[in-house]
Amino acid sequence: MKLKKLLLFIICCNWPLFSQETCGTPDSKTVEKVSETFSQRVIDESPFPICVNVYFHILRTNAGTGGISVNQLDNIINNLNRRFNTHSIHFVNTGYDFINSTAYQNIDNSGEASSLSQTNAVSNALNYYIVETLWNEPEGTVAGTSINIPSTRLVIRRDAVLSETSSHEVGHCFNLKHTFQGTKSGTNGCAEAINGSNCSSCGDSVCDTPADADVGPSQGYNPDMLNIMSYYFLRNHFTPEQAFRMRVALNTNPTLSSLKGTSCSIPKITGASLMCSDSGGITYTLENGGIYVSWQTSPNLTIVSSNNTSITVKPLDTSVNEAAYIKAVLPYQTLTTNIWVGVPRVDYQPNDNLSMCRAGDTVGNNVFTPTIQGGDQTTVWEAQSITNNHYLLLQGNEAWISLMFEAPFNYLAFQIRASNSCGFSPWLQYYIAIIPNCNDGGGSSFLLYPNPVSSTITIQNSSDNLYSLDKFSDNILEINLYDQNGILKIQKKSGNLSELDMSDIKKGHYFIQIVTKANKETHQIIKN
Repeated sequence: MKLKKLLLFIICCNWPLFSQETCGTPDSKTVEKVSETFSQRVIDESPFPICVNVYFHILRTNAGTGGISVNQLDNIINNLNRRFNTHSIHFVNTGYDFINSTAYQNIDNSGEASSLSQTNAVSNALNYYIVETLWNEPEGTVAGTSINIPSTRLVIRRDAVLSETSSHEVGHCFNLKHTFQGTKSGTNGCAEAINGSNCSSCGDSVCDTPADADVGPSQGYNPDMLNIMSYYFLRNHFTPEQAFRMRVALNTNPTLSSLKGTSCSIPKITGASLMCSDSGGITYTLENGGIYVSWQTSPNLTIVSSNNTSITVKPLDTSVNEAAYIKAVLPYQTLTTNIWVGVPRVDYQPNDNLSMCRAGDTVGNNVFTPTIQGGDQTTVWEAQSITNNHYLLLQGNEAWISLMFEAPFNYLAFQIRASNSCGFSPWLQYYIAIIPNCNDGGGSSFLLYPNPVSSTITIQNSSDNLYSLDKFSDNILEINLYDQNGILKIQKKSGNLSELDMSDIKKGHYFIQIVTKANKETHQIIKN
């Protein structure tokens, strides 16, 4: 009980909870900014792997004694891979040398560290210098330092090489700042707001790391206390955006690009991306996965057999026609390969308000571009007309469908399907409302909601406030509801012309024609 009280006292009353071993990386304002082009991209869940060469420099005495054992170097690489592999950054030991200098074994300041890092430095690898001791700072003894941000050189104490200090300093080399940069008193840069409103330009310039003043969860801050780029205990991870920032730096910074190599043992899964629903089993091979492998699959797949180097799977049953996945769970990362099972699926969004413009009474030419899931190199498209008021023209395997129709029709309908190596998808029907005059700036005069509708649909002037239900058009003369075959189902010429009761109508696609003094306007409606 006394021990629990003591721990509680330490946690509550002794912020900041940083290690007395600190980072000596220069507190620079000139950290390279990630380009806006890359920042606006969605982070790829399975980015192309990057291999980083590491070259070790072991400091010994003038007599050639002391220094870390060469047998430990692979352990350093393994420790780095444990933190970076999950973000598709891999490390390989490309060699080592000995620097026999008693003076450099014990570094007294950042200037000496910088001078040491120029000794025997190689141009095509991350230069990793291992010394006996580093200098002291007010917050504690320095355990490691990147020479700059970004950098191809770092210096680290021998007793810290297998701690998270190693990953921390490599993070600096790859363009990461401290999570408290600019926010903690005495550090350069602008402070990140607690609510993160300026996260992209202040603090560490990474938006998925909460604001951190190195004071723990106090003074309104709630930092990520497990983040490797912080000063807290038990650091164990980078965030996705930190990883993305590092990958951008490695791929775009000319100096860091020289670190990339090709000799890393990068794990990967190879195998077919398409599996037919009646398949008896397809084998996927794991390369460079090691001996500690656990396999997982999506629920629509069944594992036929597996071992440390391969897995054979088949569809759960012959009705499966959708995306699937296989995962290889490794000690340092999880690999995923995505598979499509069965014939393709043509994308259809039932909430789409599919409409096209007709300019006056002239012939219109519109392009419709459906999308496909599960296509492959054999994919072909087919299209057929349902109504006779248009022509279909397929342009290539990407299904650019030109729709040519003539006035005064209010809607058109056609069906499409696509194939892959497993066969053709079912026909999918599209019903498209033809809006008059929108090419001339007339646009759609009315809003209809909800769509899909289960009972009553509301008709409102598009210029009115959507939330002011008393602002309905007073110039509607007639409302007509047609089914997909053009048969009139409901007609209203009087009463409340701002609503249409569809509760007794069967489920399906319909078209509402709104007749005003000036025009006729057609909207597609889905009854659910």
